[in-house]
Amino acid sequence: MRKIVLSKGQHAIVDDEVFFELNRHKWHVHGRKYFYVTRQIDKGFGQGVVQILMDKQIMGCELEPHKRVFHLNGDSLDHRHGNLVVCEKPTKRSNKA
Repeated sequence: MRKIVLSKGQHAIVDDEVFFELNRHKWHVHGRKYFYVTRQIDKGFGQGVVQILMDKQIMGCELEPHKRVFHLNGDSLDHRHGNLVVCEKPTKRSNKA
């Protein structure tokens, strides 16, 4: 278990296996009660940037918007693999019969 320094004086807990890959990037923390840990990548050619969530990168679904990662112990800064589970986002249902 290792800690990655984030913005706002926060730290994310990660497994040793992913520490060096994740620590290469500058991570930012967003939120007050539940935190989101993100980094940015440039799309190139003036297309803007994409936000990458740390938990989604660890679980290999960072570019899949229909997937969501939950933290089993409720600590949104605990990004150890055993604490993360990937789920599909619910789809909107119509009220038509």
